[in-house]
Amino acid sequence: MLNRKICIKFCVALFLTLLLCELALRAFFFLSHKNILAWTSPDLLLYERHPFLEYTLRPNVEINCGKIKLHINSLGFRGKEFDPDDARPFRVFVLGGSSVFNRSGNDNIGFCAILEKKLQAKYPDRDIEIVNAGVSGYTTFHSLINLSTRILDYNPDAIIVYHSWNDIKAWPYLNRKASYGQSWQRIYSQFETHNALATLANHSYLWLAMKPLRRHLREFFPEELEMASVVEKTLRPNEGGDTDYGKLVYKRNIRNIVTVAKKNGVQVLLINPLTLVHSRNSSEEKRRIAYRLVKVPAERLPQLMSDAGKILEEVALEERVPYIDLNKRIGQNLVNLFNQIHLTPQGNEAIAEYLSQHWDEIWPHE
Repeated sequence: MLNRKICIKFCVALFLTLLLCELALRAFFFLSHKNILAWTSPDLLLYERHPFLEYTLRPNVEINCGKIKLHINSLGFRGKEFDPDDARPFRVFVLGGSSVFNRSGNDNIGFCAILEKKLQAKYPDRDIEIVNAGVSGYTTFHSLINLSTRILDYNPDAIIVYHSWNDIKAWPYLNRKASYGQSWQRIYSQFETHNALATLANHSYLWLAMKPLRRHLREFFPEELEMASVVEKTLRPNEGGDTDYGKLVYKRNIRNIVTVAKKNGVQVLLINPLTLVHSRNSSEEKRRIAYRLVKVPAERLPQLMSDAGKILEEVALEERVPYIDLNKRIGQNLVNLFNQIHLTPQGNEAIAEYLSQHWDEIWPHE
């Protein structure tokens, strides 16, 4: 009986303690006019479900906490507002994943914003807008749908396609029974199940406040706390790491993006994204590359990156659109990249500088 009373008292005390912590956190964020999601779980604030794209950026979001500083405008694109009904600017949308979106630290402004400033300084008599249409995790599959169902409504004059890494990650899983759409639907159905179970917890400020602590623990104990990605849990790679079908679909997606754009009077530039992956990587560079994200032997990854560039070049020649291989123009090193595909401030600056210097060659009919 005594043990039971002690147990009840302990549970009541624990409940009251947790309740007080919850109320204290709610009071703090209310009085400081801050959003706890921006500080602890930016992804819950940043993204929303989309019927065709699975997820997209949530409009009118402002995040300014720690190393993350970004603004999502009212149309759901990162960066400043623009008027899609204004036909005066030469409006260029840059399609891509996290390398384009660029959610790194405050000192790392993405190349889209830098490029626009450089062009405004170089051509003060022209009205040029660069719209960041990148979304973390997007592949050519997503950007094809995004272009067809959203971007064309905002009167683009041109698009820049900056895709490779996220597609290459998908290649080992793709086959005729598991296409992009089928594979991603299975992956995001897992997210839906997880989100349904986590909804109650994510309404608790105390639970949300503990998320940064859990992230720090993973840094100290990476081996013990390393978890398989949702892709690895949900999909099985092709036998022998076969990527042929994935390459075929990648080429088809790129060609379809070009076709949709050209049919709507939109000019196209294909870019082979800058990558740290090459055949002569140093030990430090190899340490920075997340080989485990691509389910093929590590020594095959440089060839896959090269294959993606060749596919882009083939489509550019077939469709007669301009093509730039940044890996032949800008250094593939730790000065410009901090991992396999994400850019440092110097890398963003270098890409913006290169594109601004060759702007008239790229778009002779602007």
